Amino acid sequence: MDFEIIVATTSEDKMSEFRQFFAGYSISLSSLKDIDLSIPINETGATFLDNALIKARAVARYVNKPVLADDSGLQIETLGGFPGTKSARFMAGTPYAERMMAILKMLEPHHNRRAQFSCTLVLMQPTGDYRIFIGTCSGTIATQLVGANGFGYDPIFKVDELGKTFGEASITEKQKYSHRGKAVEKLITCLVNNNIIKKMR
Repeated sequence: MDFEIIVATTSEDKMSEFRQFFAGYSISLSSLKDIDLSIPINETGATFLDNALIKARAVARYVNKPVLADDSGLQIETLGGFPGTKSARFMAGTPYAERMMAILKMLEPHHNRRAQFSCTLVLMQPTGDYRIFIGTCSGTIATQLVGANGFGYDPIFKVDELGKTFGEASITEKQKYSHRGKAVEKLITCLVNNNIIKKMR
């Protein structure tokens, strides 16, 4: 039987990425939509870890299975780390294309366009014990939206290791170089090394 994890998200884009990352392993992933769980989660933390723990603990009250919670975002150096933990809530309700254009407008007076994507994963057991896995990806903010792949802020984030935006990157490239991909890789290594999951042939 596959090891089952409840992922503390209702985002179809995020679930699609997680399923791609875990493809080929003996693990089953279910989103909050999959288990028909609708609960208010107030992400009031000051850090990605704070918010990941808030999500994990909120969901863990309702399920007796391991919970995986993710908090991640774009941090722009010259804007003091903005939008950071507010990445998903910045201009909430408007298309990401408009949000990205707003950020490009903010950066017009600045020469420094350095930025990073950060991801913090928390895997919480029913006992309340948890492990933390962190991934980061360095890059710069492009001067315009480039590419239609990925989601969120991907079309304006030019990845140092790729020399192009995540909007231009293939699924394989994003799995290897993205902040979430790097964090998930650490999680998978932990689960495999502890004989919790295995790679399927």
